[in-house]
Amino acid sequence: MPFPQENSFAFTAASVRAHAPGSSGVYGIFNAQQWVYVGACGDIQARLLSHVADTEAGIKRYSPTGFSFELQAEDSRAGRRDVLSRELAAQCSELFR
Repeated sequence: MPFPQENSFAFTAASVRAHAPGSSGVYGIFNAQQWVYVGACGDIQARLLSHVADTEAGIKRYSPTGFSFELQAEDSRAGRRDVLSRELAAQCSELFR
């Protein structure tokens, strides 16, 4: 099951600060056509802010416009990330693990 639709926000630093928790979980980055990346981390807000600020071409080449997340305990993050990555056919998820 993918991320809940009501849990989607703009992929900007201000939006990440306003909506993403500094908690353990999984997150997805997307544009209007596709899921770009699905990741897992101990601090969703910090990791998303690093993606927003990243100047490398990896995720940016897909012109991401939004993100979604769900809280997940550390021991189940990687498994949930893998399920979501396959289910959503994320473009970059394998590149950045």
